[in-house]
Amino acid sequence: MAAGKSRSPEKGEATVRAVLIGMKLDEEQFLAAARSGVTGYLLKDASASDVIAAVRAVFRGEAVCPPKICSTLFLAVVQTATSGQLPLTSRAVGFQTPY
Repeated sequence: MAAGKSRSPEKGEATVRAVLIGMKLDEEQFLAAARSGVTGYLLKDASASDVIAAVRAVFRGEAVCPPKICSTLFLAVVQTATSGQLPLTSRAVGFQTPY
């Protein structure tokens, strides 16, 4: 796992940002990592340039994940919202996945 440390401008506290490199496309591992604060997720076959780009993006505060697994995160948000834990608009709640 690659990690970067930066200062939070609001509080002056250090924050840790992490990129997880997973062995395989594992939705449960991906969601567990996202829930624990990991904002970058790559697969072990990612190129060196992809890893470098991901670390830099996460350091800037961006999130990174493979397109193949990105829909998993969206579905988790919708499921959380429809369970009443996260408010969404009626349009968002009506979201249907083609999968």
